[in-house]
Amino acid sequence: MEPTLENGEIIFVCRMSYGLLLPFADRYLIRWKRPDRGDVVVLPSPADGRILVKRCGAVPADELLRKGSYLEVADTDTVIRIDRRSPLWDSPRVPAHAYLLLSDTPDPSVDSRSFGFVHEDRILGKVIGF
Repeated sequence: MEPTLENGEIIFVCRMSYGLLLPFADRYLIRWKRPDRGDVVVLPSPADGRILVKRCGAVPADELLRKGSYLEVADTDTVIRIDRRSPLWDSPRVPAHAYLLLSDTPDPSVDSRSFGFVHEDRILGKVIGF
C-alpha cells in the first residue's frame, strides 16, 4: 500500500465495521454494512494467509470496461493496468458479494490483479487509522 502505508507501519483496524464475524469461521453472523469504493480493508492473502491491506477499487455490480491492457471502472476515475493472464481480463462486471481490491502502488502488486475478486466474507475489517 505504499505510498499510503509504509512496511512496518502500525494501523488500526475496526473488525466490526461491516458486521460481526463468526470466530474461527469465514463468514459474518450479522452484517450491517458492506465495504464502499475507496475503503482500505484487511484480508488474509489467498496464497499464504498473511494479512494484506488493500483499497476497494470496485464494488459488486460495478461495470468493468476493458481498454487494451487497462480496465476502467465505469463512472469512476479508477483505471487498472492488467495483463491477459489476470483473472480480471474477461470480467465485464464485479460479481455479487465480491470486491476488486487493489494496492495503492503503481507497480504490479499482490492484489485482485493476481488473485481475482474477493468475496465479502474474506474481508476482516476496515482500516480506521494509521
